[in-house]
Amino acid sequence: HDGAQSTQAAVKYKTKYFDQIIDHFDWKSNATYRQRYLMNDDHWDKGTGPIFFYTGNEGGIVGFWQNSGLLFDLAPQFRALIVFGEHRYYGKSLPFGKDSFKPKNLELLTSEQALADYAVLLTSLKKSLNANKCKVVAFGGSYGGMLTAWMRLKYPNIIDAGLAASAPLYMAGGVVSPNFFFPAVTKDYQDANPKCVPNIRKAFSAVLEMAKSKSGKQKVAKIFNVCNKLKTSADVKQLIGWIRNGFVSMPWEV
Repeated sequence: HDGAQSTQAAVKYKTKYFDQIIDHFDWKSNATYRQRYLMNDDHWDKGTGPIFFYTGNEGGIVGFWQNSGLLFDLAPQFRALIVFGEHRYYGKSLPFGKDSFKPKNLELLTSEQALADYAVLLTSLKKSLNANKCKVVAFGGSYGGMLTAWMRLKYPNIIDAGLAASAPLYMAGGVVSPNFFFPAVTKDYQDANPKCVPNIRKAFSAVLEMAKSKSGKQKVAKIFNVCNKLKTSADVKQLIGWIRNGFVSMPWEV
């Protein structure tokens, strides 16, 4: 490992790398890549304390470390080791290096491969740290929460428990409509104030109407301080999407 430590997060970490299998389901190949993971053992009761494992999702793992305070709050109480695994094809965990995003190499960017990565990593860590008797609790949110739930289902011999936050498992499985999210958010605004929904709809309609002309697009771009010019209706729709996401995703302080 490179011994790097965080200067941005309140809880420091050690950056490490693991020689991970590139294709877990190709029995003819033993090729590997360097998978990054982060670790903190400040509070760990070595050999007996649990392992809190974050199932990294779509992004560099450092960003998730800096925004996952629950694990750090719980670790001292449970004397736990904290490990954050980076998802393949993100951050520095690139199976084919600079060629990882060539179409022919993207076939190995799957949830199944990522789950197998985490299973192999944890098995190796438990062995090298003399932690075979330590329980493993997986944590994750959104897509990472889905990975946590799937880890518990697929590898119950490795994952003893999991906390899957905001994990849209039912949507991915076709149990509920993939379009359910936005009606639910609309209801939240309606419940907060009956005037919210009609006012928001009027505002979106006003933006779309204004952006029909070239000069209108320029005015909309100025109002919302966009970085690039709005040239087409597709550009306007993309802007509307980002504004919409602001209503459903951002804290009220923003």
